Amino acid sequence: MLVVVVNDADAVYPIRIDPTFSDANWISMNPSIPGADGEVLAAVTDGAGNLHIGGGFTVVGDVIANYIAKWDGGSWSALGSGMNNAVLALAVSGSNLYAGGQFTTAGGKVSAYMARAIVNPQSWPSKGTATAATSSASAASLAPPTGCSAPPA
Repeated sequence: MLVVVVNDADAVYPIRIDPTFSDANWISMNPSIPGADGEVLAAVTDGAGNLHIGGGFTVVGDVIANYIAKWDGGSWSALGSGMNNAVLALAVSGSNLYAGGQFTTAGGKVSAYMARAIVNPQSWPSKGTATAATSSASAASLAPPTGCSAPPA
């Protein structure tokens, strides 16, 4: 059983949309760089302030980035060769970037539906199956939790 506790003692209900926010508050990430060629389904920032996105795209900006990419505040970059299918969830804990989704490989290594990597913009190896990993990057395939099956293709 999973229990989620929300500390909302200081919350004001009903929650209202900020009346000072308008369409004028939206800005382009970079008007000279196009967005993604498919859906962005997950986004997370790391400790260095980089934005990592995952989804159903294979190109973001002018970069080939198979289903996962990083924005450093000025440009997009791929995370290695990426995944072989969509990334549906991303999380960061310390220097670890976790991805979950419909992929079965990350960086060309077997990573059934979940993978973990030390945030490094050019690496996404799989620990245990990787034959070469840089000293600044290591990752591990994570098995699906007991009772979970692969999502339909």
